[in-house]
Amino acid sequence: MVEPQPCRAAAQYAVYPTKTQSQTPARQNLFYIVSEMNCKVLDIRGANVTPGTSVIMWKKKAKAEPNQLWYFDSQGIIHSALNDFVMESIAGGEKIKMVSYNGDVRQQWTLDSNRIVNKAHECLDICGQSNSDGAELVSYQYKGTANQHWRIEYPSEKSSAVSVSSLSSAMGNMSVYNTTSKFYIVSEMNCKVLDISGASPVPGTKLIMWPKKGNLEFNQLWHFDSQGIIRSALNDFVMEPSADGAKIKMMPYNGNPRQQWTLEGNRIINKAHECLDISGESKKDGAELVSYKYKGSANQHWRLQYV
Repeated sequence: MVEPQPCRAAAQYAVYPTKTQSQTPARQNLFYIVSEMNCKVLDIRGANVTPGTSVIMWKKKAKAEPNQLWYFDSQGIIHSALNDFVMESIAGGEKIKMVSYNGDVRQQWTLDSNRIVNKAHECLDICGQSNSDGAELVSYQYKGTANQHWRIEYPSEKSSAVSVSSLSSAMGNMSVYNTTSKFYIVSEMNCKVLDISGASPVPGTKLIMWPKKGNLEFNQLWHFDSQGIIRSALNDFVMEPSADGAKIKMMPYNGNPRQQWTLEGNRIINKAHECLDISGESKKDGAELVSYKYKGSANQHWRLQYV
């Protein structure tokens, strides 16, 4: 059994100037950051917008609230939906506070599979492996324990509408979504990425698995639209199967539920409740994709890697 690590006393935080609206990072789809240890979520204590406010663990609220929602900026850095602040610890083992972004490496938290890590190579860690409401967060070396493992979870449509409304009131007319951030969709089974075969923009082109190329190629890059639907950076097409179990082709968007693929935890699912699945669990280059019921196997598990 791994012993809980000690938590250092809270340090004094510098107060950085708040960004003006023109300096605020572009917003993207909002999500919860959920602990794999206890299913609680990251929460900015008391919804306080003051620099230096603690980040804590709390039960997910019935309605989506900005102090429990987060988004990736164009660099893949995690920001709060409450006020665009970022998480910061001034040293390894220090408690996490919310501050305005100034480029420090200990503010640059990104998602790496089921870990949240910063550019100082520290992991986001629930202090003392506590399951209590209000447990604080620290930065710490990676140990592989559940208090360092996370997933992102998008709000339901009903909750999402509430959060957008709340943010509109609090933040003015800023866009909640950002359609410019590009990412790879990476298989947790073999680390290969979704690839539009031959970089062909023709409707009906196959979707396949392929090793990530050395240069950024649009046929391997994706983005979320304003509804959180995944689209290709090549031509803005979406993934479509003709039926459950059918192979995935790239098509222009027409509103079909089978085209509405979104990220949910480590699954990619559509509105027909089908999962994105590597056909036959094949690890070969060129393996095709199908829609299929969720089985929990690695060929249905994915992560995003921002560029």
